[in-house]
Amino acid sequence: HNLHLAERGIVYIDEIDKVAKRTRSSSSRDVSGEGVQQALLKMLEGTMVNVPEKGNKKHPRVEYIQMDTKNILFICGGAFVGLEKVINERVSKTSIGFGAAVASGESLDKDQECLAKVTQKVEHTDMINYGLIPEFVGRFPVLASLEALTEEQLVHVIKCPKNAILKQYASLFGMNGATLYVSDGALDLVAREAYERKTGARGLRSIMEALFWDAMYQVPEEVTAPCQTPKKDAASASVTAPPTSSQESQDKTGRGSGSSGKKKKEAMALPMAQRQEVAVFLSEDSLVKVGGKYAGAMVAVGEEEINKALRGELQQGKTTKGTKGQEAGSASDNDAAAEEDDESETA
Repeated sequence: HNLHLAERGIVYIDEIDKVAKRTRSSSSRDVSGEGVQQALLKMLEGTMVNVPEKGNKKHPRVEYIQMDTKNILFICGGAFVGLEKVINERVSKTSIGFGAAVASGESLDKDQECLAKVTQKVEHTDMINYGLIPEFVGRFPVLASLEALTEEQLVHVIKCPKNAILKQYASLFGMNGATLYVSDGALDLVAREAYERKTGARGLRSIMEALFWDAMYQVPEEVTAPCQTPKKDAASASVTAPPTSSQESQDKTGRGSGSSGKKKKEAMALPMAQRQEVAVFLSEDSLVKVGGKYAGAMVAVGEEEINKALRGELQQGKTTKGTKGQEAGSASDNDAAAEEDDESETA
């Protein structure tokens, strides 16, 4: 431990607005608010604090280290929900009389829409009226307000940081051998949705989770399914014995050998060349709400569907199991017909 450097560090206390007094009357008891503020006063102004060496206060024989907080910079932050109302009460005070200025409702509505401009007018008296005690507010000489993230900044948060949420989903789909394609327009719509919800950067995950919810379950099933192979000739077709009565009963009941789990294990054991090629597409159509729910990301199976999706010819919702089976069946029939035509030409 380097005590000398620790005594010249920076301490950030988050969610400080949660310790504000709930009521302005001093008669009611408020243990979680004013008591915590008074306990922090001595530490903020600079004193010798006993800090446990290993961070365990409940241990009976814990060793403490005396630390001087005189040269430590304390920064407190919080959301301060409702602070703009306190500021509006102070700014929009009017007098009564013939020459008094009347505040219009339009200006108040405009201030409510531009919360960032209102919070820039914050003063120490507003903090005291919000619920912080004067002794606590007086120990912070500088008050600064932060603006909400813009849509461009939210797009930057989605794709640019080291552990960006878009990179996380690309890695998750990549574990199953699927490729993720995202359009810039879709990212703009996601950022706009988070901006309108006023949930900030933390609200991006809830939106992305709703968009990829169905795809996260559909991709593993499609990847493990073996790819379609052309029909074999009658001479090279393998002959299998008809199932016995015991096998039929097991297939109907689904008990005994566990055929579904066995098939899935066999599909997972297939080489990558024999698996389905799967891609996930997130476009502007994915954020269209149908019945209060997002349309979601589109899953394309097979090289043909992926090429159509890249060209923009594949519409949303065309990758259900029924349509895929029909397309695969028609493709195999066309291949068989082409083979018959070739045989007739050679004959």
